Amino acid sequence: MNPEPTTLITTKLHRPPVTGDLVPRPRLVERLSHGLLRPLTLVCAGAGFGKSTLVSSWLAGNDDASRHCAYAWLSLDEHDGDLAVFLRYFIAAVQTVFFDACPQIRELIKAQQQPPLELLAATLINEIALLPGPLVLVLDDYGSIQGEAVHGLLNRMLQHWPQTMHLVLITRRNPPLPLPRLRAKGLINEVRSGDLRFTQEEMVAYLNKALPAPLSPPALALLEQRCEGWIAGLQLAALSLQASTSDEATLAILSSADANAAEYLVDEVLASQPLAIQTFLLRTSILDRFCAPLCEAVAGAAEPQWTVQACLEWIQRSNLFVIALDLQQEWYRYHHLFQEMLRQRLGERLGADEVTCLHRRAASWLAGNGLIDEALHHALAAGDLEQAARLMEHGLCDVLNREDWPTLDRWLRLLPEALIQHRPWLLMIRAWSLSFSWQLGAVSQVLHQVEALIDEGGGAMLDADDRYSLQSLRGQVFGLRGQESYVANQPARALSYCQEALALVPEVWMYPRGGFVLYLAASMQALGQGDDVERLLIDTYEGLADKSDSYATRLLFARAYTQVQSGNLELARQAAQGMLHQAAHRRLSIVQGWAHFYLGLVAYQWNDLYEAGQHFAKLVDKRYVAHAHAGRNGMLGLALVHQARGESTQAWETLDLLSRFDLEQAGYETDDTHSLRALLQMHQGNLESAARWADSFAVPVPDRPVMWLQHPHITKARILLARGTPADAQGAQEIGEAIYEIAKQTYNTRFQITSLLIRALALDAQGQARGADTALQQAIELAQPGGFVRVFVDLGPRMPGMLSRLAGQGFAVETIQRILAAFRDEEVRVKAEEGAARPMPRPSPRVVVLVEPLTGREREILTLLREPLSGKEIARRLTISSQTVKRHMSNIYGKLGVHNRWDAVRTAESLGILPPR
Repeated sequence: MNPEPTTLITTKLHRPPVTGDLVPRPRLVERLSHGLLRPLTLVCAGAGFGKSTLVSSWLAGNDDASRHCAYAWLSLDEHDGDLAVFLRYFIAAVQTVFFDACPQIRELIKAQQQPPLELLAATLINEIALLPGPLVLVLDDYGSIQGEAVHGLLNRMLQHWPQTMHLVLITRRNPPLPLPRLRAKGLINEVRSGDLRFTQEEMVAYLNKALPAPLSPPALALLEQRCEGWIAGLQLAALSLQASTSDEATLAILSSADANAAEYLVDEVLASQPLAIQTFLLRTSILDRFCAPLCEAVAGAAEPQWTVQACLEWIQRSNLFVIALDLQQEWYRYHHLFQEMLRQRLGERLGADEVTCLHRRAASWLAGNGLIDEALHHALAAGDLEQAARLMEHGLCDVLNREDWPTLDRWLRLLPEALIQHRPWLLMIRAWSLSFSWQLGAVSQVLHQVEALIDEGGGAMLDADDRYSLQSLRGQVFGLRGQESYVANQPARALSYCQEALALVPEVWMYPRGGFVLYLAASMQALGQGDDVERLLIDTYEGLADKSDSYATRLLFARAYTQVQSGNLELARQAAQGMLHQAAHRRLSIVQGWAHFYLGLVAYQWNDLYEAGQHFAKLVDKRYVAHAHAGRNGMLGLALVHQARGESTQAWETLDLLSRFDLEQAGYETDDTHSLRALLQMHQGNLESAARWADSFAVPVPDRPVMWLQHPHITKARILLARGTPADAQGAQEIGEAIYEIAKQTYNTRFQITSLLIRALALDAQGQARGADTALQQAIELAQPGGFVRVFVDLGPRMPGMLSRLAGQGFAVETIQRILAAFRDEEVRVKAEEGAARPMPRPSPRVVVLVEPLTGREREILTLLREPLSGKEIARRLTISSQTVKRHMSNIYGKLGVHNRWDAVRTAESLGILPPR
């Protein structure tokens, strides 16, 4: 299983245990139970009114089998206001009951850019509605949430709250929710301070448990008057009264308390403790949660006889407002009210320097135990920006490897810009964040800053750790420069940069190294070294022990990309299928998105519109968790598929989706979106509007690799050819020639075919039939090995006549007939749209019947084929030769009617030969 994007504090997911001195409160428990008929229960009162204790005891009472009520608990704090962090904990809480719950929202929160709040709320509502049973979710200390995003999410959810979940909010103050509307609609159950105050009977019951002897009536009356049913006040008073020797002493204590009874009583409680315990309480009050080793690191032992463990046992026995956070009683926290007052006294009794030192010690211990986010909060609380910066820098490798883009931005927002500007590793964090969102111009500027700091002497380096050495930093700069150079169509320069990067960056940086290999492979392919790069990628992949991690899947990504560019569509499909299989296994959402893109692209070029539509649709569903360019091209592809299938309404709906995505991600519509709109207008008879866009689109063809599904300049050329004036034909030819030069220079077979077809159409329109035939022949020769079809069909109704003319001359007759068959299918679809105006029916699923049962050995090999193992590794596992494995695999493929391992696995799962997973 892929690790969570950030380390979750699991103790926040535990219901606080009910202590032995609990006073039963049946009237309130019954009220909470009746509230289950409504979506929301709000338990709202000041600190110390027993809110969490009440809800915890209510749930504990429902643990009985006859009254079972499934519940989840989440204790919130001020660090959970970030929406992505809140949702991670929200999902984790739900998954303590339903392990596989909320898979879609779990993916969405990994998005490079936060999806719209409406989408997050709708997805979460739908997934909660699908829970297999009812659930009570408690959000404790909800009032600690700062910022509007989390409140906005709950507001939207409450408008259509799923019946499967009952939400309990525990808070000190009214949450910013539409409480009047919820009350008016009978959607909320409220328990407030007036309800939570102890009655006289409850107060007496509590004191009888807490004190060794009952109070006299005058003392009891005075205590009732002073505390007014406030539970924390009673508990503090009881702790103070335990040291009293007589009623007179008790009355004196109660009578002398000033208006702030809580502060007075806390002072009384502290004063009655041994000095070592007072010191321990004050020093550990800086910790939101603590365990013995953490307390040892922060507070140490005040006196030789008072070890940390002895202090913990003392405060537990004395019931000093400490709450266990796990069943093993390893982690604890203080009651919030008690902690707040201890912190006040800590600042009064210890100097600021000593408090700062405590925070630094906490940060060091937490960082050493992998709790980076908690360590960061203490470093910042200490005002130690240097320590906070080092923690972020040391955490970068893990964050990149788990593809946790949101954390990078969140970290940088915690630091002043002046500090970031002077630390090259912090700037590298920014560079990676910008690279994820494809802001390559901004990346280049940041890399200049990093290089300037290195040239000035290295800045604040971390040379003690090889992962963070000056060498590793330079390597990452080179790698991102390689990306920049490739996109600028400088493959030789990109190749050199990537080679240097891979030599400098340690293997532990799996994600960056995978990206550097991708651009190294792309550069080699663009330099005409396609065979060499294929051998390099295969050999490297086969040599890996783990074939499903971030590095391995990017090797498959590189294979899919380079083979698509080279026109080897079957090899590209095989690489993308393996990429999808491995990425799904490790929940690598970005790689899954790219796999669907390449599988959709290959199917589209083969004119398998149903298969292409399936993959593009899955990519559209994942558009917020996939790479932004993959998501955008998924929508472009789906719109093209709809249009090709005669589904014009769905094509326009997909265009609208793409337009909204552009506005969300970039704030404007991209040229791809404008060109798609014009293309749909042309297809549906509005050539005038399409031509207006073509005439206004005057951007020169950029000198960049052409790599996406469609190209706005090619769309312009198609519209010009459709309008058909001599000037239009010349303009289309010029576009085609410019793209051909780039495609030929970079060994891009796919776009060489496209540009040659544009040249053929333009020359034919200008009466140059011989030149047109020559260009068309070149295009067909390039298209034959990969089986390209759709590129011909997309270039319009004049193409069949030109193809038939060539076939009549005896040229590539079989290939041309296959392409012409696709044109005939297109005509059928167009007539269907003009007539019934309904979508084309989906093809029936292929039925596979085994002509011969699999042998036992074949089943063994088939089971291993679904794992990330090479043929050699399978042979070693089974102690047979590689040739024997190949022979069995050939037999398996023949019996299942497939041609590769991934289709074999998928078919075997559908037939029940392999169990699905």
